Amino acid sequence: FRFSSDSLVWFNTERGLMSDYVYALSMDPEGFIWVGHRMGLSRIDPERGMVRIFRKESGFSCDIMHNAAATASDGRMYLGSSDGIIRYDAFQAREDTVAPRLSIKSVLISDEPYDPTHDIRLGYDKYRIRIEFVGINLSDPEQVGYQYRMENYQDEWSEVSSLPWAYFPVVADGNYTFMLRACDGNGNCSAEPLELNISVKIPIWKAWWFILSVVLLLLATLFTIVKIRERNQKAIQEYLQRQLDERTREVVMQKEEIEIKNRDITDSINYAQRIQASILPSIKKLHDTFSGSFVFYQPRDIVSGDFYWYEKTDDNKFIIVCADSTGHGVPGAFMSMIGTTLIKDICLRSSLSSPAEMLTTLDNEVREALNQNVETDGSNDGMDIIVAKIDLSNYRLTVSSAMRPVIIYSGGEQIYIKGNRSSIGGQLDEDRVEKEFHDQVYDLNKGDLIYMFSDGYPDQFGGPLGRKFKMVRLKNLLRDIHDKPMDEQYKLIKNNFFLWKEDLEQVDDVLFMGVKL
Repeated sequence: FRFSSDSLVWFNTERGLMSDYVYALSMDPEGFIWVGHRMGLSRIDPERGMVRIFRKESGFSCDIMHNAAATASDGRMYLGSSDGIIRYDAFQAREDTVAPRLSIKSVLISDEPYDPTHDIRLGYDKYRIRIEFVGINLSDPEQVGYQYRMENYQDEWSEVSSLPWAYFPVVADGNYTFMLRACDGNGNCSAEPLELNISVKIPIWKAWWFILSVVLLLLATLFTIVKIRERNQKAIQEYLQRQLDERTREVVMQKEEIEIKNRDITDSINYAQRIQASILPSIKKLHDTFSGSFVFYQPRDIVSGDFYWYEKTDDNKFIIVCADSTGHGVPGAFMSMIGTTLIKDICLRSSLSSPAEMLTTLDNEVREALNQNVETDGSNDGMDIIVAKIDLSNYRLTVSSAMRPVIIYSGGEQIYIKGNRSSIGGQLDEDRVEKEFHDQVYDLNKGDLIYMFSDGYPDQFGGPLGRKFKMVRLKNLLRDIHDKPMDEQYKLIKNNFFLWKEDLEQVDDVLFMGVKL
């Protein structure tokens, strides 16, 4: 072993030792370590980490005996061998400092021999190249090792090898320089490598004049194609321009016709909106009974499918209706007008005392008005609706709802009322005669709040992620603002809707009613 800075080097046959079996071991005055083997010696230079072998070819042909090695006081080393005692005087030793002489014996290119004394020039092809060489060292010919490289093919030097040949399986076009050097057992290497130049002619398509010719031809072809395309494009553009002018005249005429029709339709819808507005009760009528109240009414289009209605009865009751008809725009407006007319008639009938009875009657009359029954293939149009009756003498609330919830704040606590899971109108299932609606009664106090709304508010898309507002956010909004004045609540509910919606399209009609007892 040899210590080198922070590492430990192990000398064995892989690092140049003659054998891994050691018969004797000694160090001479020069610092060399001598290792005795069968039929030879190994000399280790610890400083350089090099090993030199002495065997039959070096004039040594005997076995070293076990532990038969010693160094005398005069510096001479004595070795016991099978042929007697061997004396080695390190002071008289002379090292061979001459590197092996190199020569290239032969060059085979794709099994054809070539003269290695001249540069080799080959036509374009792919070749197999085998180069044989020899390094001459008269003192120890078995210790000669070779290193080589082929510039532009294998730029790194090969490992030192005793093989006297090099093989390159595929050599394509290009200029190459084969470089060879040799070293003996003492580490003496060739000062200058032996060189052999080999060039393989490039193919015609890689020649500069061929590439230039192709580029010029391509440019000429491209120029011709561009000119032809420009001429054709100009003809096409002129044709398209004539067609465009003709179509433009037609579109302008159609646009004028559409604008006239659109103006007529818009005028009709605006007139319908005025009719619808005239059917809805005035906000003042609600304020006369409940000064703390508001109605946020925002149709998606000019006319709306949502509608509201309220009326004070002769027996000191106040009826409030909040409805969401099927669809929006003109179809929804038709349904809202039908619903308004029917609910006004039903609410004023003295025989119908409860909201549930009103909804049952409304359901039957809507299905009759729209010819909805099992036998015929009628429509499924209808409405979701809330009917609330407030006894003004004791603030008792009786409410019945078809699909729409009601939120109450009584004593600062939120009460969420779910509606019946049936809408008004639409065809009945074959196994059902009529729908059932139920009254829910709550004894409230002065200052309590009632909120009713259509699904347009919680279903509106918006916010940073473009999602629905949903019922959870609506409940949280009312929790945060229910203790504020009603006119401020109206502004907050309205502003919150438009802030949430931002630039997105309104998805449905919006109706939001708030009443403070």
